[in-house]
Amino acid sequence: MLGFGLLLAAAGTAAAAETARIYSVVHVAPDDKLNMRNQPGVEGSKVVASIPHNAKGILLTGETRQVGRSTWVKISWSGRQGWVNRYYLLEDVQTSNYEPGTPRRNDPGVVM
Repeated sequence: MLGFGLLLAAAGTAAAAETARIYSVVHVAPDDKLNMRNQPGVEGSKVVASIPHNAKGILLTGETRQVGRSTWVKISWSGRQGWVNRYYLLEDVQTSNYEPGTPRRNDPGVVM
């Protein structure tokens, strides 16, 4: 039974890695930063990190909270975790591991 539990845990980890999406900061002026907070929302929260306007590599943890009319998401960035307003994040376009000019299997114009 323990082996089955370990197998499920490993499968869950693999599935999480497959569905992980990476984000970048948007809608922040070059002379400003995006504040990462210890809890969702501005009121009563503390800034735990300031993320540069052009930061990339932001990972969403999957936790989301609605605060008023704003959606806040928990993120992991540069070894820290905290909350940011979802408005300031844009999903990065991921490139797969293929050589330029090589057809991709999921390309609708390619029959393999």
